[in-house]
Amino acid sequence: MEALGSHFPHDPIDFLRCLLTDQVVRLEYNSESTISLIKTFSNTQAQDLRGPVMVTWKGSEEATDLGGVTKATLCDFARKIKSQQHFLAFRGVHDVAYVSLEAIDDPDALTFFRSFGQIAGFALFHLPDGFVLPIRLATAFFQVLLGIPLDYNNLVELDSDILRNMQKLYEAPENVAACELTFSVQRGEPYYTTIDLKPNGSDILVTAENLTEYCMLLLEVYLGSNEHSCAMLQAFAEGFTDLVPASLVQIFSARELRGEDSVNAEDFFYHIIWVCGHVYIAVPEAPIPPPNCNFERTQEPTLLQKQTHDWLKTIILQKLSQEQLLHLSRFITGCSVPPKGGYAHLGHPLMVNFMDWDSNHFPMAHTCSNTMDVSAMHLSLDQLLDKLLAAIQTEDFQTR
Repeated sequence: MEALGSHFPHDPIDFLRCLLTDQVVRLEYNSESTISLIKTFSNTQAQDLRGPVMVTWKGSEEATDLGGVTKATLCDFARKIKSQQHFLAFRGVHDVAYVSLEAIDDPDALTFFRSFGQIAGFALFHLPDGFVLPIRLATAFFQVLLGIPLDYNNLVELDSDILRNMQKLYEAPENVAACELTFSVQRGEPYYTTIDLKPNGSDILVTAENLTEYCMLLLEVYLGSNEHSCAMLQAFAEGFTDLVPASLVQIFSARELRGEDSVNAEDFFYHIIWVCGHVYIAVPEAPIPPPNCNFERTQEPTLLQKQTHDWLKTIILQKLSQEQLLHLSRFITGCSVPPKGGYAHLGHPLMVNFMDWDSNHFPMAHTCSNTMDVSAMHLSLDQLLDKLLAAIQTEDFQTR
């Protein structure tokens, strides 16, 4: 790696940009069918997915993409995948995506996960924001990609309750028999079915003597390290390396590939550009807008705009929890993880657009341009906070 390292740019993402080709990528997307994007990728050669993108949504005109259309397409795809919860299950407090138990019996699962890996690699190539996909993928996906074995620590982000239950069983093995557990696990709602962890597992009671075997088999199911689920993780890795060469994947860590777990509130707030339509609002401490923003003019904030700015500063820096900051970041950018390298590295800067709405309006996000419209007419900080929380915590609320 030292010999190769001298040829790599400082940022691995920049190195991937060097692999882009001139071959135009033409994608047709039907927002009513996620399988359409899966089929497009499964029917396209990997080398034909590294050039300029032309995205056509069903019923729309073809347009050259500067990043926004591709981002909107992947965000819409991610929302549809999340709502279906068939091949992927979303677990834990942060809705971490992982292989679902339902996918084990689906004959199309391997095709899905290979194409899904290609889409993840495609996003890393083409989106300047530096995120893999606007879904919070489990770190385990990228551990398999990097050849790092899974262990109990992976359960922390996937299902901390299962991990705690395992720990309690080990701490008091004399109570195991009283729990009347069997070598089986239930899946599916609302009609639960049972998966045996071993042959005839539903008829085998868990005891202090076979507890370790039970926990290892349970771990295999939840981490996807059994034969069937492991094949799906491997299919994802193969699809990903179709776009990102395996030799280059080693540049990254699993966390770099997946994205950050937390939002730096100050980094987020101090990279917001404040606008009113096509006018740049010169609020204190705001960054200078890049030349490609093309504002008509610059002006000082009105009293109401200054008050809204100050309230949002207090909300972002003092009021929001880490989970709420992640929701806000996702609401504005469409991405479930903060951008690699911080908000200065977004392809389009964060913007807050002051609107002359009345105080009953909720904030609205435009994820293509990383912009949030917000009323400058709120009556109090608490009212603004309530409207903002309602917007960011409701799935698909007022986004474009």
